[in-house]
This record gives sequence, structure tokens and C-alpha cells, in this order.
Amino acid sequence: MFCMNQSPPSTASSHPDATGAELAPDDAIFRELFEGAPIGMALLALDERFLRVNASFCRMVGYSNEELCQRTAEDITFEDDIETGRQLAKTLLHGTARGTGDKRYIHKNGKPLWVSRTASIIRNEKGEAEHFLLMVEDISERKKSEEALEK
Repeated sequence: MFCMNQSPPSTASSHPDATGAELAPDDAIFRELFEGAPIGMALLALDERFLRVNASFCRMVGYSNEELCQRTAEDITFEDDIETGRQLAKTLLHGTARGTGDKRYIHKNGKPLWVSRTASIIRNEKGEAEHFLLMVEDISERKKSEEALEK
């Protein structure tokens, strides 16, 4: 799902797959993997605007594709977790390949949603950062269980 009024990411950010074939965000293989993933996936601009989200991500956070494409990741992030997200973005932009961690989003219904997030950066052939890629799993039930065990 591309955001309305957004063009797909350029093929300049292509990367060879295991067979050596170029795989870019607008390739059919990438689209199939992205859309069919059982986890939430989102492609973000460097300013953290949502550019592309899959159906799993939409279901997880309760927003439609169109609604998310009018927001940034910070817009749906729990206030106490915003600075952690900013720090992760900075480390990715300065060369870290991938970052993981738990954080809270705010579901459209207003309730916090715990997620385990893996973020990486997509770079072009010159090594310049072009997009963030997020892979997100809902871990709310696990967090509830951990909290209950602590009590």
C-alpha cells in the first residue's frame, strides 16, 4: 500500500538478494514479501513520515493506510518513548545497520500498544540514507504477563 499522493521509493535503493538479482522497494518480490508479512512493516521517509505500510501494521495500530500516510511515527508513539525513537533514528543515520527494542505506540482507540520493533535503514548505491524500514510485532500480551509476574 502506497500512501496517496506518494510515489513508490526509487529503484536506486536496490540491494542484491541471495541470487545477486537487484531487489528494490518497488519490485514485485519486495511488494509480495512486504504486503504478505504476518508482522507489521512500514517504510518511512527520513523525517519519519509513513510512506508505505502493510495491512498487518494497519490492523495492529488501528489506523487505515490513508490515516497513517498523514502521520509520522512520532504521531502514534507513546510520549515517554519518543526520545528513544529519535536516538535510534540518529544511530541508524550514522551507520548502525539495524536497531531493535520494545516501545509503545498509541492505538487509534487511545490505548498503549507494546511492540517489539526492528528498524533498519535503506541506503542507495552511494551509501546515502533514503528510507527507514520498520518491522513490528505486537507484544502487549507478553508485557501484561511480565507485569503480572512481577507483582
